[in-house]
Amino acid sequence: MDFVNKRFFPRNDMLEIFARIDCMLARAGAGTISDIIEYNIPSVLIPLKGSAGNEQYVNAKMLSEKDAAILLEEKEFSDNKLKQALMNVYINRERISENLKDFERFDEQKVKKIFDGFLEKNGEK
Repeated sequence: MDFVNKRFFPRNDMLEIFARIDCMLARAGAGTISDIIEYNIPSVLIPLKGSAGNEQYVNAKMLSEKDAAILLEEKEFSDNKLKQALMNVYINRERISENLKDFERFDEQKVKKIFDGFLEKNGEK
């Protein structure tokens, strides 16, 4: 397994990069989640603590509850937990990839229904 460690990639390089990777370690902003779903990338997500409306945690939790990503919170972060999460996502990348397909091609009404259900379940609505 090769590792690429870079903070930002030029957008025009993303397609080639996404086509070559087996798994990703990332934050959980809306753009990142969209790319993970669109390019079907098994991922370990570490949401940015204190993101607006706790958006990153909500995004990561939504995928992790469907076994479509692994959520690792900053408060739980350690070298050992990160190694375990990366190994877990790599070993289970085919199953996670299949689960990500459930999120593909949602129309606006489906997305709203999923988020409303998630928010209700978590006492946010």
